[in-house]
Amino acid sequence: MLKKRVYLYAFNKLCKIEGFYYFEGDNISIRNIREQALWMLNRLGSTSIVYAVDNRPGLYFDYLEAVKSNSFEKHVMFEDLISREGILVAKR
Repeated sequence: MLKKRVYLYAFNKLCKIEGFYYFEGDNISIRNIREQALWMLNRLGSTSIVYAVDNRPGLYFDYLEAVKSNSFEKHVMFEDLISREGILVAKR
């Protein structure tokens, strides 16, 4: 059984993952998600957008496939997946 987690993924304008963070259990709150997303926008290089998504089976493998790849297509596909499954939290 998966632990209840919410992941934040930060992407740059080229759809490349710039960072991620997760909240678990009692730390999952709108305030914490918003604060961390704003921190990511301001501190992680050229981050332009941050999404929040619930944990699900296979998410880790989708992430690994994108982050280990140099393929622009894989990056676009992962950001598209996250944007459809999650919610936009912050955008520059």
